[in-house]
Amino acid sequence: MAVKNPQTWTRLKRIELRQLANQIGNDAVRLMTAWPASGEGRQVKAAAEAIARRLDGQQSLGDIRRAFAEIEAAAADFSAILNNPFFQERLRTATYKVGGQQHLMNMGEEIESALEDIRIYTHAYWEAQPPPPTPLQIAAAEVTKLVPDQKVGPIMYEVAGGILRVRHQAAVSASVNMQNADSARKELLSSFGEIVTEMTSSNQDPRLIELTNAMRGRIEERTDIIQLGIAAISFQFTCDRFEEELPTHLSGRLRGLTIGLGMYVSQFSDWARFAGNAAAIDYSEADVIALHQSGMRLIQELRKATTNVDPEVPRTLAFILETIRDPRRALKRTVFAAIRSIENLVSATFSSLVHVLGGLPDGAREGIKKVAQITISVGLLLAVAEIAVSVSPAAGTILHTNWLGRAGELIKESLKPE
Repeated sequence: MAVKNPQTWTRLKRIELRQLANQIGNDAVRLMTAWPASGEGRQVKAAAEAIARRLDGQQSLGDIRRAFAEIEAAAADFSAILNNPFFQERLRTATYKVGGQQHLMNMGEEIESALEDIRIYTHAYWEAQPPPPTPLQIAAAEVTKLVPDQKVGPIMYEVAGGILRVRHQAAVSASVNMQNADSARKELLSSFGEIVTEMTSSNQDPRLIELTNAMRGRIEERTDIIQLGIAAISFQFTCDRFEEELPTHLSGRLRGLTIGLGMYVSQFSDWARFAGNAAAIDYSEADVIALHQSGMRLIQELRKATTNVDPEVPRTLAFILETIRDPRRALKRTVFAAIRSIENLVSATFSSLVHVLGGLPDGAREGIKKVAQITISVGLLLAVAEIAVSVSPAAGTILHTNWLGRAGELIKESLKPE
């Protein structure tokens, strides 16, 4: 059955049912003297009046559910009238005079016909409607509203082919600074190469040589300028620890390299914006400890999810978290780098799966396993949700946001075992 114009159908059906109820009520009053003492006649009249009152006036425009509910409630009252003994005996079939002629009218059949029409039409209407959203779909919709896009930070991520990867960001400076930045980069590469050669030939600590060479490699890549800025801070910490072991001139050259790195990254707008945001944050030592602990648990889960996570992800995140391992030495920039990196990972993970959650039928927990090939495993998703909840208090203090905890709880609840 094709369902057309439900508003028109409900409006006309209200008129029809109201007229039918008025007719029954009038007939019941006409036979009042025959009402049985047990009250069946009064019940017919009361039910007819209730129907007429319910359907009196205009129906709510646009509220089709309410319109159907009112008609279905009237249908229930009509069914009660049909089963009433007094109606069956005295009112079901009646004779009416119209224009001087006698007409036999079967009121019972009129009611039954109206009820059948209501049953057929309403069934067809609801069958044509999309199914109501499942709990998973509701959770997906809520998570979609909560989860923001990733923000510029030391690490940004992407999910492709079911694998979480680091999304490297090109180091782009304003056009007026590009020439200066390129010159500074070349000078830094040359200086790093020279000092690595000198430290190697003078048998300095291999750990410092390796770190210095790694810094040179970061500069060569021309990507992830914020990550380079955080690496420069970490490099400075390391150089400070080795200062007493190094010859004075080497120590001075390394200090000059860290200053040069700071000047180099400052020419990039991404770093300037990041540093400005970091300067505005506030936190306690307890926040840093909680952030580091949550981040390390996340790294453990990332390392276990070998089929869904590129090894660069936990390796890079571990590097960022190392800068806040000692909360007393953590700087605003390193704390901000850590929380932003975790926030971006949660955003990327939840965003990649939210459309899958919305497409699964209620209770189809097994179906989630089938999407692992194109998204991320359920186990990793739940682990990230747990971390999002645990890091939420620190994020609230540092970033003034509460979406991590709310989205994490929604994901956990939607995937909770039956």
